Amino acid sequence: MDFPDRKAAAEYADRYCAHRSGWRECSMAASLLGYYERSTDAERKITVRNVEKIKDLKARLSEAQRYAARLEAMCKGQDKQLMETQEGALELQRAMDGVLMAATLEHGEAVKNGQTGETVGWRLRIPDIDAGRMAEQYLLHARKDLENGGYVVSVVPRGQV
Repeated sequence: MDFPDRKAAAEYADRYCAHRSGWRECSMAASLLGYYERSTDAERKITVRNVEKIKDLKARLSEAQRYAARLEAMCKGQDKQLMETQEGALELQRAMDGVLMAATLEHGEAVKNGQTGETVGWRLRIPDIDAGRMAEQYLLHARKDLENGGYVVSVVPRGQV
């Protein structure tokens, strides 16, 4: 709308827009009402589709969150198993180191400092081993020696037990 001056615009607004009885005749109000009350079938379908999409996305998000929680629980369980496995491997390494140290100290040769002649350690030469082949051919028995302390380790060929 285009008014010639401010006074004409004010008169129009007073007559049609400002009075309770005439506000519906105001072209500005009618235009706004038409815009907000307008609702075609296509717009309703779009709105319904959007609401359905939102519901679907919420359901998918909820499922993804449950899946993430299950994965987190599984990972925590696997982390615990991994830690226990690593602790077990460290125990085995310490035990093997202990056996090798005891055998070297008991049966190894002293290593001397070339200048002073002082013993600086012990050395035990062990032939190259194939653990798989040895396990196929021999059995290892170990027991604690209650009378003398320490352990008794025996190796016997399989089939001669």
